Amino acid sequence: MRLARSVPIVAAALAAIISVSACGGGTTSASGDGNGTGTLQAGDKKEIVYFSFGTNNVYAQGNEKAMKEVAEKYGYHITTIDANLSQATADQNVRQYIASGKKPAGFLWQPPNAAASDLSTKLLSQVAPVVQVTFTPPNEDAKVYTATNQEATGSAAAKVAEAAREAAKKAGMQLHSPNGNLLWLDYFKGESITEDRDRGFNNTLETPFNVVAHEYGTNDPDNGYTVANTILPKVKSAGIDFIYAFNLQSATGVVRAAEQNGLTPGKDVIIFAGDCSGSVQDIRNGKVFGTVIQPAQVEGRLAVRTLLQYIATGKTSDETVTLPATADEPELTVTPPAKVTYMEEPPMIGAQGLDKKYWGLTYAETCS
Repeated sequence: MRLARSVPIVAAALAAIISVSACGGGTTSASGDGNGTGTLQAGDKKEIVYFSFGTNNVYAQGNEKAMKEVAEKYGYHITTIDANLSQATADQNVRQYIASGKKPAGFLWQPPNAAASDLSTKLLSQVAPVVQVTFTPPNEDAKVYTATNQEATGSAAAKVAEAAREAAKKAGMQLHSPNGNLLWLDYFKGESITEDRDRGFNNTLETPFNVVAHEYGTNDPDNGYTVANTILPKVKSAGIDFIYAFNLQSATGVVRAAEQNGLTPGKDVIIFAGDCSGSVQDIRNGKVFGTVIQPAQVEGRLAVRTLLQYIATGKTSDETVTLPATADEPELTVTPPAKVTYMEEPPMIGAQGLDKKYWGLTYAETCS
């Protein structure tokens, strides 16, 4: 399979980018005890505890970096406790911390398995306000949930996929089926993040791909490479036009596996990623067509900002909002945060998109 002409597929797609709209909803009534401090600046309880889902994960590292920057600006410091991708470890960490008798200003709670974290959330909420971060479903005892709508991530990835298919056709690529053959290399099976993203992807696609295989277990360069290198020899003969990698981390390994199996990314096969956590190098060099801006550092900033607003006001507004991907970071005010706040997650195509700004950071900075 070859392109009829040697124009970059990424360049052919720039006009096909479709933005994900920001939205808001719900009511504006407030809930909570209302016993806030009245200020965003730190008081006696200066510690905020971040229960990270895994400090070796590049996305969590972006979260932590941004959390610390915002916390320090307002006189707080962050203590990070690592779950190492294990909900059992996260639960143990919670019990050990509570047993210490410490009383922090609040918790940033990032449970690896949110659906199995109700009890730990309840225990934390009896000590200090809890902001649940990243993973759904939001637990009842968390004061607020912030950051990522994984279904929206999947929906934005579908926009990237459709732009990739349109670009391939415009570039003269001979697809192996009318709608293109897709190899789907997904996150871990049965996880809520997987199910939410997959639902958003499938529900948004206007024209489905011919999925030749849907494999699971990818999240970083190593397992991205391993899974791709295992399945490619089995399905290559069917013809692979597109590969959907879970994130940029796994896409790095997928690129390497594709090359070792005789495929040229950006020419023989078009690879795109479900979110941008990881190195943007393969976006810059055209080996990865596009991704979704799910910005870890914006998420980290949002989590701390929301906690500070709750500490200051002692209540939330009973609404669900999506904050737009504005170039500048919004002003932080002493107002009740929304019960649920999502970030906008725009699709991004090609190296030219990396310099666009999101809350004062370039897209490239939000991904790395």
